Amino acid sequence: MNLTDHRICKSFLVGTCPHDLFIGTKEDMGRCKKLHLEKYKIMYESEKRKYEKHLQEQQQQQQQQNGKSGDSQPSEENKDDSNNNNSQQGVLGPAPISITNPTSTSNHNINNKAPVALSEEDERIKRMIEQFEYEHMRNLEYYIDEVNHKIDIAEENLKHTAEEQAKIDQVAKDLDNMDIRIGLLTQEIELLVASQKQVTKALIETNKLNELLKKRSTFAAAVRELSDNIGQAGQQKLEVCNVCGAYLSRLDSDRRLADHFIGKIHLSYVQMRKALKQLKTKHAHNQYL
Repeated sequence: MNLTDHRICKSFLVGTCPHDLFIGTKEDMGRCKKLHLEKYKIMYESEKRKYEKHLQEQQQQQQQQNGKSGDSQPSEENKDDSNNNNSQQGVLGPAPISITNPTSTSNHNINNKAPVALSEEDERIKRMIEQFEYEHMRNLEYYIDEVNHKIDIAEENLKHTAEEQAKIDQVAKDLDNMDIRIGLLTQEIELLVASQKQVTKALIETNKLNELLKKRSTFAAAVRELSDNIGQAGQQKLEVCNVCGAYLSRLDSDRRLADHFIGKIHLSYVQMRKALKQLKTKHAHNQYL
């Protein structure tokens, strides 16, 4: 089977097929309908390496030829100038000093070097690589456009009415104030313990801190319930991840947020967006676009 066969997944050959990125997650796309066989990937990578090696060799040869041409041309000019000067000196006396730039011809040749000439086989491989990368790029665009649409809808759902927004802002403010009190009380207890002279007061303040933490936990639960009751936009999801479209809550712990950013779904979309950006940059002036 030829690599250009439509039954072979070009995303699998060029990079990573999106179907393989989300296996075992809630966004699992199922098995790709096209073939994912390692032997075809090895064939493609072998062809690509061969083309890149030939291209590098051609470029090196061209640079060497340009260097030789640049070195030889001024010597011919100097030879002609020398003959002319000798002739003029014999008839008219000393020849005038030339003000011609001796490197002008050399620079002209370097700046106007011809493009690298590829063999028919290398041209075929080049077109194949561009075609496969283009197909992979279009495949990535399809799924990224889908998640971008999902993000737009999620952000629209987070828009509240003025009354709903006022309630949410108030409870968020109260929660922030409670967190500030907890922080200050914790610092005070640390200072009391460090002094080793006010242990009793430190114990009293510790009991106050424990009570405050219990209230904070109860208040956070009430906030979640309030958010659940405020329309579709609530559900305590106050922010949308602009990479994968997941809802994030400011009530979540740092650990839970960190788990999201290193999660398989999020990292898969990061990988897809990065690959798409690189391909678009590479083929910005490609005829396939």
